[in-house]
Amino acid sequence: MVEAPASILAGRFRLVRVVGSGGFGTVWLATERGERRVAVKILNREHAADPELVARFEREAQLGGNVDHPNVVRVLGHGRHDGRPFMAMEWVEGQTLRRVLDRRGPLPPHEAATIARQVLAGLAEIHRRGVLLLDIKPGNIMIGGTGPTAKIVDFGAACRLGEPYLFRGDQALGTPAYMAPEQRAGETVGPETDLYAVGVVLFEMLTGRLPRDAGDDLGPAVPPDLAAVVRRALASDPAARFRSAAAMARAIEQAALPLAPIEDTDQRPVVHRPAPQLRRAPSRWLEDLDAELASAMRSVERLSEGFDRVASTIGGWAGLAAAIVIVLLLLVLIQRGVVGAGP
Repeated sequence: MVEAPASILAGRFRLVRVVGSGGFGTVWLATERGERRVAVKILNREHAADPELVARFEREAQLGGNVDHPNVVRVLGHGRHDGRPFMAMEWVEGQTLRRVLDRRGPLPPHEAATIARQVLAGLAEIHRRGVLLLDIKPGNIMIGGTGPTAKIVDFGAACRLGEPYLFRGDQALGTPAYMAPEQRAGETVGPETDLYAVGVVLFEMLTGRLPRDAGDDLGPAVPPDLAAVVRRALASDPAARFRSAAAMARAIEQAALPLAPIEDTDQRPVVHRPAPQLRRAPSRWLEDLDAELASAMRSVERLSEGFDRVASTIGGWAGLAAAIVIVLLLLVLIQRGVVGAGP
């Protein structure tokens, strides 16, 4: 049973009901001064005496509080109440991507691409702030709100770029199935490490399963250009992956997918502009061009034949006229005795 703390935290957040709980904390639906709804995460009492867990919790609140982006759940405030640290976050009506996938299975490519691009937009801002998440997975992506919109949540394993990342015992914090090879090995991590995790999430959205390796086949239903994006994101060598979240998002956009709204029967869809397409397919266009060139050549041939006939006609009349002139000239000379008619 979850132990309820005082009903009002920091004189600002009134707790309403529990909406989720984990191994270290409990999430409550609350209201801020009786007005907007917020989510309040409170460290469980038995863990509040652990300095390491308290430091990690407060670190999560601080790093998350520095990011303000439509695709990241905002941290609105944090502090301590009754000796227990807490953080208040933006409330999102909806469900995690994990629950969406469990309920629906693989998503259509255009929908998976839309979610991935939104996650990458939020991730680009997080990286711009000098923070690495190191735990991107469907359970840490909310689908909901106005739109609906994909939002990144949970900075529990995050660290600042260039700083050592957190470990639990001899293992790095995070979820092994979504960890890049360098993160699992405890080596240097960077933005490419988070992009690997996005690649795993995109693979799972498209196929309904986790990838076995970077060359794992996504199946014929996935457009080849989108499959190439996934394979590059899953490269074992960080240098072979995309250099930034924005670059990966552009690659998805250039995959020529007709982007569509995220399907959610409880939310009003966002209208996305379809990707521009050729008015005619390239093969049909080439066929039409060949036909037009052949028609033009036939026209040239007909003109050439016409010119030949005209030239032949002119040549014939000229020869006859020359013969007549010669005969008349001979008659005149004979009459004048210049040319003899005979001996």
